[in-house]
Amino acid sequence: MGADIVLTGRCADSAMALAPLIHEFGWTMDQFDRLAAGSLAGHLIECGAQVTGGIFTDWHLVEEWDHIGFPVVTVGSDGNFTVSKPQKTGGIVNRGTVAEQLLYEIGDPAQYFLPDVVCDFRQVAIDELPNNTVYVEGARGNPPSGEYKVCL
Repeated sequence: MGADIVLTGRCADSAMALAPLIHEFGWTMDQFDRLAAGSLAGHLIECGAQVTGGIFTDWHLVEEWDHIGFPVVTVGSDGNFTVSKPQKTGGIVNRGTVAEQLLYEIGDPAQYFLPDVVCDFRQVAIDELPNNTVYVEGARGNPPSGEYKVCL
């Protein structure tokens, strides 16, 4: 409704990326594949430099840790997106860094429960492009279950 800033209580980390995508592209809450794709984009960047090599298993391939670049996600109206980092920054974005972050805290990739969608990431394709960029597609979504994970 024209707000410059939105304040929220505790919400799913990925929602901070999903909400602007819903607004920008006019997605509806029953477009579950798009909601899943937007949630995946948010999930990949929610931990900052983890997806740009910050905790990459092949750490020896990561250059300039002291100047690591934070991720940039560019999302299309269909939900498919690229992950990259700013030029002239350290770190690395490749299939491995993105795949590792995709699985981070997911549990079951076939049923990743979020308040707005149950994501199915089993068919996600991660294709490397030049210049520390990957293309991500194939997230699928199902209606929300009404069940959420909690910590006690």
